[in-house]
This record gives sequence, C-alpha cells and structure tokens, in this order.
Amino acid sequence: MIVLAMMTTLSFLSGDDLYAACNNPDPAKQQFCTTYIEGAADGVRFGILAADPQSSKTSPICVPSDVTLPQMVDAVKKYMRDKPQFRSDDAGLAVFGALYTYWRCPS
Repeated sequence: MIVLAMMTTLSFLSGDDLYAACNNPDPAKQQFCTTYIEGAADGVRFGILAADPQSSKTSPICVPSDVTLPQMVDAVKKYMRDKPQFRSDDAGLAVFGALYTYWRCPS
C-alpha cells in the first residue's frame, strides 16, 4: 500500500522547470541543468539501445563524438527557447527533441 501511495505522487520535471533552472544565474541551478541534460541524454541513448540492440545502425539520433556537454546544454536551451510550446511537457522530452532536431541521423 505504501508503494502504491508513493507511486501516485511521482511527477516528472517539466520543461518549464528545466528551462528556468538552465536560465538561472545561480551556479547550483546551472549545475542541476547540466546534470539533468547529461542524464537524460544518456537515458535516451540507453532507451534506444534497450528497445533495439541493433539500433547503432538504425538510431534516429547521431550525436557526433566530438560534441561536448556544454554544446549539448546549449542545444537543449535553444530548443526550449525556440519551441516554448513544448516546455509544458516532461523535461526529458525536451532533451530528446533537441537531440533529434540538431543531431538527427541521415536517412
């Protein structure tokens, strides 16, 4: 029963919350932004691989190996700035949207 009660109170970070953290001058908020984006990007890559172990050949996202974490953070911030209509969604979707928009694999 306790687990069920806890599960009903879970919520995901919104894109609005991530956008606010990423644009806050407080170093702790900036670190939160960077860490969240890094973790979400890792989660996206893991999720694609878990769904299809052959996805290295079919992945929709191809982030070049020379892309730095600050570049990825800048891309997510730009995506959220340019597409405010998606900020009400889960923050993880904003990360996925940015990765897909800026580093989509060639078809």
